[in-house]
Amino acid sequence: MILIDCPACGNKTSSQASACPKCGQPIAASPPIVAPPNTVYVTTPPPQGASWLGSLVVLSILAGTVYFVATNTEIGTDLLSKSQQLLTQISKPSESSLIIGKWQFPNLPNTLEFFADGTLRETGSLKSVDSKYDILGNGRMRSTSPGLLYGTTENEWNIKFSSDGDSLTMTPNVLLGVPITLTRIKD
Repeated sequence: MILIDCPACGNKTSSQASACPKCGQPIAASPPIVAPPNTVYVTTPPPQGASWLGSLVVLSILAGTVYFVATNTEIGTDLLSKSQQLLTQISKPSESSLIIGKWQFPNLPNTLEFFADGTLRETGSLKSVDSKYDILGNGRMRSTSPGLLYGTTENEWNIKFSSDGDSLTMTPNVLLGVPITLTRIKD
């Protein structure tokens, strides 16, 4: 079925209708459309490689422009510097994530356990004491403990530390600043 325009009112109507349903104008039956014999329809595929080559050229121009702006303008160099700093921070584990866990003192039964909530638990052969710690940045922390040798007076310790994940070296501001290297206890 083909829709045609009514010659009287222009309404769309079927080519098979005898009259226009809107105005009643008789519709002359038109002969059916038949394709000529031996007609071959050919479609041409797009040329191979042309689309990706064009995309590559556009991407190259875009990358070159971004590089030029990033390296040759004040705004670009500032953005480049900040993005490099951000990538460095993202790829480097946080200082607190390096120390969270349980650590064994050398040649002693004592352990230190750092929790994510800022609790530091020292467990000895006789008793266990909870302290608080804060990461100050740049390999420094502050610990507030209930006193030297579990006394009642609170002590604040400033400690330099470094960790490679399996060992933790701590250098407190007391005890002559002698570094102590602890080993991570694997569960």
